[in-house]
Amino acid sequence: MPRELSKPVDAVRPLFLLENLGRRLREEFEKAVAHLGLTAKHYRIITMVALRGPMTQQHIGRLLGIDRTTMVKLVDDLERLGLAFRDRHPTDGRAWEIDLTPEGEIVLNEAAQLAHSTELNVLSSLDDDSRQSIIRLLSFLG
Repeated sequence: MPRELSKPVDAVRPLFLLENLGRRLREEFEKAVAHLGLTAKHYRIITMVALRGPMTQQHIGRLLGIDRTTMVKLVDDLERLGLAFRDRHPTDGRAWEIDLTPEGEIVLNEAAQLAHSTELNVLSSLDDDSRQSIIRLLSFLG
C-alpha cells in the first residue's frame, strides 16, 4: 500500500524526475554514439571546446563538474580516438590546453545530430511547443 508523502519528501520530486529524464537521455545518447567511441562526458568536453575554444583540462573539468582524474582519462580517450590533442598552455607551461582535431570537429557534428535525434526520440510523446518549453525552462534554470 503506498504511503502518503510528507511535504519535505514531495519537495524533492523534481530532483528525481529530472534525474530519471537525464539518465534516460544519457543512456539513449550513449547507445547512439557508441560506434564513435564516445560517451556523454566525451561529448560534453568536445562540445565545450568547440564552443569556447582551446582551454585547460582543469578549466573544462571545473565548468563540467568533472574531477581531475576522470578528466585526464577522458582526454586520453579523446586523444587516442584522434578527436582532441593536448598542447602546453601559452602562458602557463605547467598546464595542458585541449583543442579539437579536424576529425574531432567532424565527429562532434555527427554526435550533435545524434544528440538531437535522441532528444526527439526520448521526448517524442510531446508536441513541438512542449519540447521547446522544456528546453527553455531547463536553460533558464540551468
